[in-house]
Amino acid sequence: MRLNLLSLLTMLAALALLLLAGCGEKKGEETRFTTLYNGTFKTNCAQCHYPNSPHNNDYNLQVDFSTIDNAYSSLTTLKSVDASQGSEAKCAGINLVVAANPSSSFLLTRIDDAYCTPNYANKVGCTPTKHSEGKTAISAAEKASIIAWINEGAQK
Repeated sequence: MRLNLLSLLTMLAALALLLLAGCGEKKGEETRFTTLYNGTFKTNCAQCHYPNSPHNNDYNLQVDFSTIDNAYSSLTTLKSVDASQGSEAKCAGINLVVAANPSSSFLLTRIDDAYCTPNYANKVGCTPTKHSEGKTAISAAEKASIIAWINEGAQK
């Protein structure tokens, strides 16, 4: 009986250690979002999309890439609003990022023509157009990383 209790306690202690080892971030490792922010959003987006930027008039979104926290909050809480012009006027109310659902994430219409389809995100009459990237084109690899981040649940 004593041996069984000791074995049980040892197994529980080992299980607790395994669970604790898997919790939280490991020091020195970046999350996918941190990597995306530092390598893509900060480099390609923050120079134009910051609080009160004239570039935020696109869909009247006040997207803020000035800090990692503001970028994550903007991407995961904002929705597209009425652009009041053409086929994009019917695109209001689409989340910028829908966790695990890139094809319904409005952000992707801004960076990839492949997502600019009629009746986007089941919004009848909504046909978004790709964002003019100017000097800050996002590479195919960066787009793939953004899509992977969304597919994985858009965690911070």
